[in-house]
Amino acid sequence: MRITSDYEDEDPIAEWEALLLPSWKWEAYRKEDEGLYFGRVKSSLTYDDWEWGYFSQDQLEEAKAYRVDSDLSGDEPVFPDGGRIEDLSMLYETELEALLEEDTRY
Repeated sequence: MRITSDYEDEDPIAEWEALLLPSWKWEAYRKEDEGLYFGRVKSSLTYDDWEWGYFSQDQLEEAKAYRVDSDLSGDEPVFPDGGRIEDLSMLYETELEALLEEDTRY
């Protein structure tokens, strides 16, 4: 059994930031099951400290998270649902624009 301090010297297998939660960061160190990761999260709710635990692909999708550890211009998916940058119909210039944009789907 590994404890969280065992991961301190390792690089994460994936990293995400989010459009809807701009102060949040996720780092995955192990993929447990399909759509479930063990890693750490940093946010204003954790007082900008890393908190270890489990997070899911569904949570990343809900926050509109995107990969920040890979080349965004490549063909690899950057969103947890397998999406790529070119799949987006619109890119936001700033985080503020993303937050101010009204969701017209509803």
